[in-house]
Amino acid sequence: MFIHGRESNLPMAKPSKKVIDALTAIPGVGEATAKKMAGAGMKTKADVAKAGLKGLKAAGIGAGTATKIAK
Repeated sequence: MFIHGRESNLPMAKPSKKVIDALTAIPGVGEATAKKMAGAGMKTKADVAKAGLKGLKAAGIGAGTATKIAK
């Protein structure tokens, strides 16, 4: 698991419904993808924009999905 660009073996707290709802409001983001994004520290659309394609891929999101989200 990656947290802010570094690998971690620490268990992640379950993301809140508010965070999941905010991330799934982004076109192309479902619940599973939102959980990966939240696990990488992304909580808002602004966080996703800041992370960019590289950050999305580092969160474990496939290249195709990451490209769609990053647009």
